[in-house]
Amino acid sequence: MLALTESTKYAKLRVESELSEIHLPRGFLGKSHLIGGITMSKIALAGLNKADVLAALYNASKPQGMGFMHYDPKTMTREEAESLLKQITYFDYLKGRVMKVNLEGDELDTCGYDRDNGQGAAEQAIAELRSTGGANSLSI
Repeated sequence: MLALTESTKYAKLRVESELSEIHLPRGFLGKSHLIGGITMSKIALAGLNKADVLAALYNASKPQGMGFMHYDPKTMTREEAESLLKQITYFDYLKGRVMKVNLEGDELDTCGYDRDNGQGAAEQAIAELRSTGGANSLSI
């Protein structure tokens, strides 16, 4: 049991050390705690069009699980995102792509999105949106 405890302490210290060296993108509000190895973070959405945010996150997301049955490979446009946001602001799955985001407020909690699309995926999509001004960048 001692070996397991020491191993757990080492792993925790290593994760905390690695997290302290992560470059934080513009708009990052900070990590609150870890859940299953995923860093919970919030991204400020002030100054961004929510339809562009939704489209960027959608275009960067992946189909998973049964989502493959509903997967649509077409990219989302701002107009399509605006139409969706008039009806709803929380997206679990969208056309087969895993989202797990709530766009109601001025901050985006990235935990669910990053858990299923890869650590830092939301931050990367939003950073690309900020730098290009468009949700359909080829690098998203």
